[in-house]
Amino acid sequence: MWGGAPVQAAGQGWQETGTGSIKVVHQPRHSGRALEVLAWAEAQTPLPGLPAGFPSRARIILADSEAAWDSITEGLAPEWSAAVARPALGELVIPTYSSERTAFTDEAQTLRHEWAHLGLHEYLEGLQIPRWFDEGYAELAGGAWDAEAAWRLRVAIALGSVPPLDSLQLQWPRGGLAARNAYFLSATAVEALEGDAGDRGMGLFLAEWRRGRDFEGALASVYGHTVSSLERAWREHLKERYDWLWVASRVLAGWTFLVLLALVMRGFRRGRRRTEMAGLRARDAEGLGPEYDPPMDYDPEQPSNLPPTSG
Repeated sequence: MWGGAPVQAAGQGWQETGTGSIKVVHQPRHSGRALEVLAWAEAQTPLPGLPAGFPSRARIILADSEAAWDSITEGLAPEWSAAVARPALGELVIPTYSSERTAFTDEAQTLRHEWAHLGLHEYLEGLQIPRWFDEGYAELAGGAWDAEAAWRLRVAIALGSVPPLDSLQLQWPRGGLAARNAYFLSATAVEALEGDAGDRGMGLFLAEWRRGRDFEGALASVYGHTVSSLERAWREHLKERYDWLWVASRVLAGWTFLVLLALVMRGFRRGRRRTEMAGLRARDAEGLGPEYDPPMDYDPEQPSNLPPTSG
């Protein structure tokens, strides 16, 4: 997201495509691309927890060169940024030229992410939104938080390269890798907040936040959390789902218990067999041989009805 002044279509060779609440600003040679982006924007489904129709307006600017990008974003966008949302102006800025910033991104996910910023800010009517929630919500809404991203976060946690949540409140990381991990981390925080309530709970939360104008009040009313208890719940959620070392220790402890139990049972069975074998050896030594069970109808007082043996 970014601030800055709006781009003026007149006098700079820019054109606008679109006659409704969504317009695409572009250079004349990119008319075809502008129509594609306009069709994408008009086909967007409702954002998580928001009523249909948010954002109600959008101005999407296609920057066709690094110079145009720097001019529009006033040179303040990070080098890894693949698009920029400016909610106060209802604008998205998209680079349409080939560069490192667009080489490894999914354009549809990137646009949806920035679209989510516009919709969330418009719905909350200019309220101050915690950075971690803003970015985490957009990550989930954009579909960028998937199985691959989860594994990347697990690796980052194992390597100790994940910033603490409180640092995301103070200053968003500027470096590409640290910023990507911060996006992932924010997504897990919103994921933990959603919990079992899902999209319906998110809708109630956002509506209460908008009505009462108070993030912490809505948090307590809908989810029963304070900021502190949410952070504790988030950290537990993070450990259980994404911390390899924590999960491995739990698994190792479980396997250790099972192995010890198996060893104890094996020792018990071996001890019982040794006792049985010792008894058999003792009977053999006394000349008793193996135990013999006579037939159930055998009566030692009656003569045998068996035929006599020859001999």
